[in-house]
Amino acid sequence: MLAVTDVTVVAMSVETLDTLVRRKPALARDIGRSIDNRRSLAATASRQVTQRRTTSRVTSA
Repeated sequence: MLAVTDVTVVAMSVETLDTLVRRKPALARDIGRSIDNRRSLAATASRQVTQRRTTSRVTSA
């Protein structure tokens, strides 16, 4: 995978994450939304690349 924008990576133990989420449940929702958003953006980018490749092959043929 290639990052197109800056990406922040945080590594922590499951126990630490569990403690944080118990103290602030909204954090779990925020993390979930962020993951969902990135998956959606990645899927969109993948479709665009596939479409460009397909269009390029048809045009070249």
